[in-house]
Amino acid sequence: MATIASLDTDWRDAMTREDRIKVCQHIMQKLSTFYQMVPEQTLREKTSAFESQAYTHAESRTDYLRRVAGGLSNFEREATANASASGSPNV
Repeated sequence: MATIASLDTDWRDAMTREDRIKVCQHIMQKLSTFYQMVPEQTLREKTSAFESQAYTHAESRTDYLRRVAGGLSNFEREATANASASGSPNV
């Protein structure tokens, strides 16, 4: 019987390019709502770096998705705090 660790070893092999593209699209959509005044190219670069880091460091698909969700929550908190500090209603 395979252990949980051995099942997760090759989790990246089960991720298709389309899966990662969908995650990047979700990240991009979220970031664009948090950072409306940031140029799209900058958001694309941030999205790519953020997704790549989560993908590289995750130990499983669940961990990957948890890292993405947690990172987006952090972005949202940061954007909300920055908007509150500046008095901007754009968040």
